[in-house]
Amino acid sequence: MKASQKPTFERVGNYSYTDGDMAAKLAAEFFGEPLPWQKHVLNIFLARKDNDKYAFPTVALSVPRQNGKSWDIRARVFYGIIAEGEKVLYTCQHGDTADEMFKALSEPFEDEENEELHELLRAVRKTNGQQAIYLNNGGVVRFTTRTNSLARGKTYSLLVYDEAQDLTRAQQEASRPAIRAAHNHNPQVIYAGTPPNGEGTGDVFNTLRQSVLKKKSKTAWIEWSIDKLTDPQDKKAWYKTNPSLGVLVDEETFASEAQDMSLEGFNRECLGFWSPEYSAEPAIPPQVWKGSSIDAIGDNYSKKNGIRHQVFSRWLTLCLMRSKARQEQKCGRRACRRRHNRARHSHACRSALRQTQPSGRRCY
Repeated sequence: MKASQKPTFERVGNYSYTDGDMAAKLAAEFFGEPLPWQKHVLNIFLARKDNDKYAFPTVALSVPRQNGKSWDIRARVFYGIIAEGEKVLYTCQHGDTADEMFKALSEPFEDEENEELHELLRAVRKTNGQQAIYLNNGGVVRFTTRTNSLARGKTYSLLVYDEAQDLTRAQQEASRPAIRAAHNHNPQVIYAGTPPNGEGTGDVFNTLRQSVLKKKSKTAWIEWSIDKLTDPQDKKAWYKTNPSLGVLVDEETFASEAQDMSLEGFNRECLGFWSPEYSAEPAIPPQVWKGSSIDAIGDNYSKKNGIRHQVFSRWLTLCLMRSKARQEQKCGRRACRRRHNRARHSHACRSALRQTQPSGRRCY
């Protein structure tokens, strides 16, 4: 069984050409050969229009964890600062992620054996929280974790939101305008992450996806995912949603995670499942809810029955998607109350109550 190299969902417009091939060759020398899916993503990142500007000013990538999306980010940034002299702001949620990306991108420039890259290097700043690479051609890449005051007073041409599932609206609003006055007049924003778990405060990634699905956004979206909860032991789902399975990810590791993780946790983290429970959009659109009002009586009912059925179906689907933990919790509380009630009555009291109740019925 081979891992699918084609996205399960993709919405990408037309473009004239791409710099992806050149960028892939350059990155392969320092970060390893890419898989076909990684080259495909890089082609979208660097797609161009006839006027040589990026065909997709906003691009989003959603793929399950540990598949190697960082290779695409490194390749995109590496090519941008070398070939285009771009000023890049790389942001993420966790410091360890920023450190790893900084180390991977700075090593080729600091290696004196890479003469051309080393001569291009002007300076490397290694202070935590201020890590950056400066090149003689004007290219810059800064690495930072996100805050609500991120990038204020700075100007960049490429903005990367890694770990986009944790990106909050406040963080986005603080940093997004930083590329408005890009020196090359060719800005781009890249979102890369996995489906959110609903426990954090990040809401931007999911809202953006909803806009793409409704065709309200021109964002180029690339995704590997499943559209419904799936049996963790379903190997076809593994290979359908993990393009690097068998290369970067071992099947044995997957099998172990399938046993240890919860149903929804495995589906989200390992199969790219986007739960509708965490959607920022209302489960029932206001216009549909309004059309299903209770005044549908008599002749009017036959006209509105179709809408009412649609509303109920969507409501029922949402209810069924609620976690099993919540159901088990309710059942546990009921069992606790029954045990408590039984403990309150003595044996004699319960016997007397039974005699006053119809046959087969009890008060507890």
